[in-house]
Amino acid sequence: MVSARMGAGHDGAAREICKKLDAYGYETKIVDFLDASPIAGKILYDTYHFQMERSPWTYSAMYWAWSKFNVLTRVTTLIFGLLFERRLRQWATEYQADAIVSTYPFASVVLGRARRKRINPLRVPAITFLTDFAVHPLWVHEGIDEHVCVSPSAASGVRHLLQSPRISVSGPFVNEEFFTIRNKAALREELSLPTEETVVILSAGSWGVGDIESTYRALTQEPGIYPILICGRNEVLYQRIHKVPGGRAIGWTDRMVDYLTAADVVVQNAGGLTALEAFATGTPVVSYKPIAGHGRDNTKRMQLSGVTLYARHHSDLLAAIHQAVERRETLTTNALSLFDPEPERYIHNAIESATPVPTPPDLPLRPSRVLSRIAVSALMLLVASNLAADLVGARGLNVASASVQLPYVYLAVLPTAADLRSPAVEQALATNDISAIVPLSLARLAPREVRTFAHDGITLINGGSTDDAALHLLLPINAAAQTYAALKAITGHVLPVYLPQEHLNGVDLAWAALHHQVVPRLHIFTSAAKAKVIAGTKVYELDGAGMTPEQLLHQIHILVQRINHQGDIVASVSTLS
Repeated sequence: MVSARMGAGHDGAAREICKKLDAYGYETKIVDFLDASPIAGKILYDTYHFQMERSPWTYSAMYWAWSKFNVLTRVTTLIFGLLFERRLRQWATEYQADAIVSTYPFASVVLGRARRKRINPLRVPAITFLTDFAVHPLWVHEGIDEHVCVSPSAASGVRHLLQSPRISVSGPFVNEEFFTIRNKAALREELSLPTEETVVILSAGSWGVGDIESTYRALTQEPGIYPILICGRNEVLYQRIHKVPGGRAIGWTDRMVDYLTAADVVVQNAGGLTALEAFATGTPVVSYKPIAGHGRDNTKRMQLSGVTLYARHHSDLLAAIHQAVERRETLTTNALSLFDPEPERYIHNAIESATPVPTPPDLPLRPSRVLSRIAVSALMLLVASNLAADLVGARGLNVASASVQLPYVYLAVLPTAADLRSPAVEQALATNDISAIVPLSLARLAPREVRTFAHDGITLINGGSTDDAALHLLLPINAAAQTYAALKAITGHVLPVYLPQEHLNGVDLAWAALHHQVVPRLHIFTSAAKAKVIAGTKVYELDGAGMTPEQLLHQIHILVQRINHQGDIVASVSTLS
């Protein structure tokens, strides 16, 4: 069984399939697709997590591109095959597998490609269990022996993408405890939930991603509604929300079945495992603010299947919740009809009936097609490396090697040329161990003043470029190296800290790593009144653009006073090197 730790849905389905197949007489083993190539798997995990939390539009764009351009799905499948296939084959040999079942889309296309290879095809039958109602091109492959689907909607999606696939509909795999009839009133009393109000579960998956916090805060203000926010493993979300009155926030819990049974409605944003578990308990589901990509597609497909309601706007949410309560019987009847008493028999039948995939004729590739594949591959690698660079820039590079840790606060100022000419600004920076960030444009505009600052003992920091164009992620502009060279020529000093004012691209990241540059996490603000400073290895930048030297001095004074008042100490950014 090949799953992946990309949320709880894939792993949850894998565990249930294994449990049922074990009872059927099989010997099962679960492996994680991401472990088949640890470095690539970590990049894939971190990038996806970053996209879901910080940059959902990038995931939406990728999801749309893969859906529209077949060449992109083929190139992606090729890249994943090169990275992950070898270890999947080794696992199949190591565990003497008679069949491989995948619950994760990228694993499915890698296995399908391996089955269809002209030379040395994978001999072990490969079956996919599609956990989503909506089917993406990277969920299916003509080399897969059978696509077992969670719903008729998913089966329809597979038929739309493939010419003559083998398809069956098993329904969801959900732990049997969710089908156990429980006393709702007793559970509410046991969980200390109100008996007269409408209890609404808000779920954002095991990662707690999406715009779920604002929904929770809004529902706490609605009379007659008692929201329960399931934060999953998102500890930051839990800490931020658990003291908000009018509802309840809980972290990771092993009592999900009790909360779902005690609730009147579940509001979810992805169509994942929680929605299926709610179906099993007979609790109606409302979809709202779905996450990017597959979340939106799942939401639409579930609504069209008649198993959920879809609130598209905030003004619709309250009405949808009340409507779900009123239509509970219809919604739950439709949802429960998805389940088969023995879903494992479809996996069993697929394994038993799997036959070798015929080898396609060995047709030579046209030169134009080869060149197009190379070009698209290069473009995707460039985009992927730049997304990874943006992720690393958000988390910090080489910060773990810093010699100074808590409870220090690191402050830096992005000055203007006028600030560099102000003796008062220079003295304030020197007195308070505040560094000056010098981007390339400032170094070229005021080289004499930059040299004076450096010779007078002010810590200077490589600021890269202030030109944060939208194309910077796609263009290999090495702002880090250019600014580093300019500042070294002006001051004669080697600057080991790099605080990019623009998004990092792949070239910047590679250069910083090779030159042992420290790239700390950076929080930029334009007013000391807006600063939320906490101790740690995070650097806080006060942007002096648009300020006079006197105004910048005033902001520095306020900021330093605030830090001293909360008992923290300002340390020079140079200590991070």
